Order: sequence, then C-alpha cells, then structure tokens
Amino acid sequence: MDTLSGFIDEYFVIKAEAITSNKDMHAALTEWAIANGEVDKSGKPTISQKRLASQLIERGFKQDRSNTIGRYWRGLGLLKRPESNEQGGK
Repeated sequence: MDTLSGFIDEYFVIKAEAITSNKDMHAALTEWAIANGEVDKSGKPTISQKRLASQLIERGFKQDRSNTIGRYWRGLGLLKRPESNEQGGK
C-alpha cells in the first residue's frame, strides 16, 4: 500500500456525492502525517499540498470551488474530523 492510500483509507469514505473542503483535507493530512511519522524535520507533512492534489487527481478525484466552502474535493468524505477542527482550529 502506498502512503496516500493509507491516508485515504483512514480518513475518508469514497462516494461520488461526498465532498471535503481543502481546509479539512489539509487538517486531516497534517494530523495523519504526525500520527504516522510522515513529517519532515520542521513537523510538516512530507507530502506537500500540491503533490497531494496531483495524486488525488491522478486517482480520479475532482477539485471544485463553491461560494460557501471555497475549494473542495469531490468523491471524498471525511470519516472523522481532524482534532484541530474539533477544537475550533481554523
């Protein structure tokens, strides 16, 4: 299993009608990377947001924009909210 598959399996359900905001995607990635030792020396995820977006597109997910939530991903629904969002982190 590749790194991205582990992240997707742990945090998301794959459904055509599901959506996840970029903000929630980044928060989930950061939380997952810290928990799984996938961070660099500065504590940032080893996979950049740009690389993540590229790999999600390669897997057939689509990015879109809405006036209410901004940019979001279609086809991925969060299974659990990242703790930083639960505690009011913005």
